[in-house]
Amino acid sequence: MFGIGKHTGQKSTRRTSSSKGHNSSSSQYAQSEAHAEPAAAAPVTSFLFIVNELPTNDDPDTPNSVPPRHENQRWRPPITMRGFFDQEPGRVYRWNDGVVSLAEGYEWTSIPVGTPPIANGTIFATDPDGETIWPEYFRAATVFYCNPFDKFFTTPGDAGTREIAACGDPGDWWHPLTFFHGHDISYVDHAGDQEYLAVRDAPWIEQLLPREYRRPHRGGPANGGLAGLLPIVIALVAFSCVDAPELHRILIRERAWSGHRWRPHQRETGQRGGRGMVVTVFLDPENPYGSTRDSIHEVENGRTPIFR
Repeated sequence: MFGIGKHTGQKSTRRTSSSKGHNSSSSQYAQSEAHAEPAAAAPVTSFLFIVNELPTNDDPDTPNSVPPRHENQRWRPPITMRGFFDQEPGRVYRWNDGVVSLAEGYEWTSIPVGTPPIANGTIFATDPDGETIWPEYFRAATVFYCNPFDKFFTTPGDAGTREIAACGDPGDWWHPLTFFHGHDISYVDHAGDQEYLAVRDAPWIEQLLPREYRRPHRGGPANGGLAGLLPIVIALVAFSCVDAPELHRILIRERAWSGHRWRPHQRETGQRGGRGMVVTVFLDPENPYGSTRDSIHEVENGRTPIFR
C-alpha cells in the first residue's frame, strides 16, 4: 500500500560554518524548510466489484441442457458455454481502503466486453451531464463450490465466454482452489503451489473456507491473513451466505468485511454443491489517482492481507 510522507524529527548532522556567507545560506535554508508544504498523503486505493450468480444448464430434466459432468462420480462445472444460463446480476460495491459500501448509480448490463468477448457483461453509470461512465475492467474469476470432497474450483475470467473443453492453454481450464504462501499470508490463486492455507487458525477460516483447507500440521504461524486474486477472495465472501440479499446484509449492515478484518456473521452458509458465480473487479472511475492497476495489484499481492 502507499505510505504517507512525514517528518521524522531527526536532528541534522550538518556542521555550522563561522563564515558569514554560509550562515546566511543556512538561515535561508532553515526559513525555506519552515515554510515548506507538508508532504501530501498518497491517494487511498479503491475498486468496484460485482458478484453475479452463474446457474448451470446441465440438469437432465431441462430441455436442451448439456450432459452433467462428473469425475470420480463427483459433479464438476461445465466445460462448454452452453452449460451456463445468463448471469444473475448482483449489486455493485465499492472497496475503499478497507471499507465496503454500495457504489451508488452503477448497475449491470449484459453488453459483452471485448472482441472476442472476455466478459458477458459489464457495469456502467451515468454522470450529471448524461454521459455514460464505463469503469475499466480489471479482473474476473468464475468460482464454483462443487461438492464436499472437491470443494472450490476456479477458472480465470468469465467461464461463459469460452469453450473450456477446446482451450489449448491449461490456465483457461478449471482448477482446484490453491494458494501461494508468504509473510504469513495465504494468497488465493488458480494455480498456486500449495493445497492448504499457511495457517491453522484465523477468524475467517471455516466461514470463508472449509476447515479442510487449514494447514494440516501444527507449527508455522499461529495466525495469519488471506489475500491474492481479488475476484476469488470476494467469491469466498459471497459463498459465506446464501444469496445476493444476504451478501448485502453482511457487507453493508453487519460490516463483516471492514478494515482488513473479517468479522464472522451468523448467516447460513452458501457453500452448496453446484453453486457458481462470476466476480468482476473494476477500476474506480471516481478515484483515478488511487484506483490504478498497480495499486489494486498491491492489494492482491502486498504484505497487508485483505483479511486478518
